[in-house]
Amino acid sequence: MTDHKAKAAGQRRRLPERRLSENRKLVRGGQSIYLTVGYGPDGLEPKEVFYADGYRSGSDMEALVSDLCIALSVVLQHEGVTVASLRKSMGTAFDLRTGDPMPASILGFILEELTRPPEWADAAVHPEGAELTCDDENKTFGAGDQAASGSGEAGRRDSSPGPAGAARHHPPGDAPDAAASGRSTT
Repeated sequence: MTDHKAKAAGQRRRLPERRLSENRKLVRGGQSIYLTVGYGPDGLEPKEVFYADGYRSGSDMEALVSDLCIALSVVLQHEGVTVASLRKSMGTAFDLRTGDPMPASILGFILEELTRPPEWADAAVHPEGAELTCDDENKTFGAGDQAASGSGEAGRRDSSPGPAGAARHHPPGDAPDAAASGRSTT
């Protein structure tokens, strides 16, 4: 009998209260799915994903995708677990028209999307080894002594909207009123 030891994932790391995030639209088989991706302290590595919209409210697919995103978020917050390592473990199907490989499941599809860098990745210039940090008092992000650029920082206090698709996270009780923002509540 051989003793196989699986490499265990490390300890779960708590994410900062304020972190970079962005909204993403995925299209699979004509169905649009909207996700919010939250990033770790480096601002580049996905550490959480939330289902926002796309499937009919109350449907089994909505519940499945929402639960998959929660489970995926918990797994990604453990040391040593990366999107790439999870993605290579997923099944592959082939497009019947083109023969191109594609994810075989919705989970594989979400993981494939998470391998794409955030919109601000090209603009993220960090001084030697500095990580993005959050000044909780001013609710702004920065890298070392650099000021945060308009790149979708969560909790930004200035009036610039950031890039298209950038998300803002509002702590409970601090979210803007839906009527004041012009969004429909129905």
